[in-house]
Amino acid sequence: MSKEKLIHCFVFQSEPGSSSHLAKHRLEQHSNQKLDIKSALFNQIFVDEFELNYKIKLYDDIKMFKTLSEEKTPYNIIVSFSFFETVVGSDESFSNIPKDCEFNNKIEEVDFTKSALYLMSAGNKLPKFIKNDIQSGLCKLSLINLIEQFSSVSYFHYIKTFQQQLRFMGVTKFENVTIYDMGIENKELQKHTDITFKNFNYIFAYFYQFVDESFIKFRFENNLHKKNKKALLFTHNIKQHRLGLLYLLWKNNLLDDIHWSIWLGTLFKNYKGLDDLKFYGIKNPINDLFKEEVFSGEYDDDFTDFILKSSRYLDINEKDLKGFGIGSPDHIFNTTTEFLHSDSYFQIVSETTHQPHDEKEHKYLSEKIFFPLLLGLPFIFVGREGMLKEIKSQGFKVYDDYIDTSYDNEKDDWKRLKKVYDLIADILKKDMDELQELYESMMDDISYNRKFMKKYVVKHLKSFYNDMN
Repeated sequence: MSKEKLIHCFVFQSEPGSSSHLAKHRLEQHSNQKLDIKSALFNQIFVDEFELNYKIKLYDDIKMFKTLSEEKTPYNIIVSFSFFETVVGSDESFSNIPKDCEFNNKIEEVDFTKSALYLMSAGNKLPKFIKNDIQSGLCKLSLINLIEQFSSVSYFHYIKTFQQQLRFMGVTKFENVTIYDMGIENKELQKHTDITFKNFNYIFAYFYQFVDESFIKFRFENNLHKKNKKALLFTHNIKQHRLGLLYLLWKNNLLDDIHWSIWLGTLFKNYKGLDDLKFYGIKNPINDLFKEEVFSGEYDDDFTDFILKSSRYLDINEKDLKGFGIGSPDHIFNTTTEFLHSDSYFQIVSETTHQPHDEKEHKYLSEKIFFPLLLGLPFIFVGREGMLKEIKSQGFKVYDDYIDTSYDNEKDDWKRLKKVYDLIADILKKDMDELQELYESMMDDISYNRKFMKKYVVKHLKSFYNDMN
């Protein structure tokens, strides 16, 4: 066995700006759920379990690297964040950032005292030896996005500002600065900066720590028993495409064949009248195009009453859902969800985004697709155009030999949703014996995905650790 590689790291969690409510909420959740990067990515127990052959040494202060610098020993400075605007110290809400899809050549007016670089160095400029070491490559500065960025628009808008802050701190060469992001590609952005962007699925790597491999093997390896439901649908938070799909399933009396949930929780505690619910899309969850292309008729107001009376928490504990809630693995991955996955023939995966915020928005694989891939459940993907192609490009099976996946090629967002619904309706029309036979015919692909998940996670971790000096 080769000698273990020692990785020297200082890890700094970027604090959100004073008015960045969503970023603050995410950070609070990460802290409560131990989603912080120290307890996740730089957990020696986790690294040892994967037999990755690395030893991690964490430092409390960047000045402690002085001896390593003098000895010419490589070291790393890691900055974790949830929203890139908080890295530069902006109070701008993501929703207020211009979505013009063009690279922003301006230096934005931000509060540098709230930036990651300023706070990391305790209000001082970086020590001279660190500036020199970043320039020479002895020190690598890495930024890691802990969640899906929703859109690369924040990078387009603030990367120039971040580069200016680096220069102010004494770093003028950006080749040894890397941003790790869940985005599968950032080719367009890479044209505008020497900062390197790399795909790293932190969420998959983190979630896998909660996997009991022996239990998964026991529960799912020979999961050929007959199920009680035809499909599983975790709707999560209210979004227009999710409501649209639920509406179609409800209107055509198909929900009884599905294990399904929807999170209402505190999102609706102050919203009682129908007019107040317009923001969430319940009174009229469709724009004119959506109504014309998907519903082909008048909206049934009874659906509003149905949704408001149907708060169903199957994939998260209701008490753990606060505001823009996200479920940590120890909440989502529990005995209830394990039962639901093993009691269903298909999972309908409802992604965060169905239509991109802008044309340059990158694609990513989130925790929502993690579970059906890990547990070996055939899935139908409700998300952006081309996502099945991306999942397949990562090495997973998408069951295109068994079901019609042509919906993935439909560029029109609402036509694609209608095609997804039509596929779901066709599957739900099959009787349980037909679905059992179809499920059994997919076992090779089901087993492959379950086993490939570990290889995928290990590949990402090895690539990341190999990048560390």
